[in-house]
Amino acid sequence: LFNRVISQSGTGLGYWALAPNDQGVRNAKKLALSFNCSITSSEKMVKCLKNVDASDITERQHAFYEWFVDPAIPFRPVIETNTTNAFLAEDPAEIIRSGKAAKVPFLTGITAQDGAFRSSVFFGMPHLLDELNANFSRIAPFVFLYDEIATDTDYVTRKIKEFYFANETITNFSRTELTDLFTDCWFLTGANNALWLHLNYTDQPVYYYVFGYRGNYSYASWSEVDSYDYGVSHTDDLLYLFSPQAVFPDYEPSASDNRVRDILTELWVNFATFGSPTPALQKSEEWKPVESTNLEYYFITNDTHMDEKRYWNRTQFWKTLPLK
Repeated sequence: LFNRVISQSGTGLGYWALAPNDQGVRNAKKLALSFNCSITSSEKMVKCLKNVDASDITERQHAFYEWFVDPAIPFRPVIETNTTNAFLAEDPAEIIRSGKAAKVPFLTGITAQDGAFRSSVFFGMPHLLDELNANFSRIAPFVFLYDEIATDTDYVTRKIKEFYFANETITNFSRTELTDLFTDCWFLTGANNALWLHLNYTDQPVYYYVFGYRGNYSYASWSEVDSYDYGVSHTDDLLYLFSPQAVFPDYEPSASDNRVRDILTELWVNFATFGSPTPALQKSEEWKPVESTNLEYYFITNDTHMDEKRYWNRTQFWKTLPLK
């Protein structure tokens, strides 16, 4: 079914990708009760919810927020057991370790400041920053996705505050640090975890990238709550793969934008076609597969090149935390 895999700014090993513990059941029951559905059995609950308008269910997401828009993803994939038609019967990490994952070339990566789509909102709405500072120990675990995977939540909270903010108050001068934190917990850790597993448990080439081109448009400034240049935000790479007019109706690509569009589409089409983003006789510098724990990556901008150990200190920090 699958001949190649391209996973942009997200993998099945991300902290947000799988419902931890019994979160799926708890949230399903909470949703059902909000519509006066019985929760005495799964059958009754599902039957009742099927009669609820889909738009009403979507609008009910706010009932799961503990603060602002977090937890941001209340309904995630769950591991289904004791059923013959399960979509996901095992943890994705265990599937890879057991050799059951599809044996195909794998390409994944992140944008250089993936977390800017979250951090920019905090600085555009200062009251959120004030509340985060005042209640960091309570808010941080579910905003930064470790509330149900940390074996010692308070310890992880203290270490994060120390590592990213030197135990200081988060201010307008902390834009880079908060963006880094969102980048790391939402995207970098998931990409790295997937890379390490595929590198160690498959015999197929694994390609890693960091998309580092910042054009005139960015999803970090889409909401217009903050005009600061945060770098290359989550989904900024999509500006060069798909038409962005629906979001940016006045979008006019520059010559540099068009060059990056041509580079990115050529890499993606090559990978889909040949299993290598830079097959022989192509113009771009060769994109080599990951070969070691240095996590060699391809830096994609209007001048592409290979590099390694990007965000290395931050990568090593997350490996030290007591997370399941």
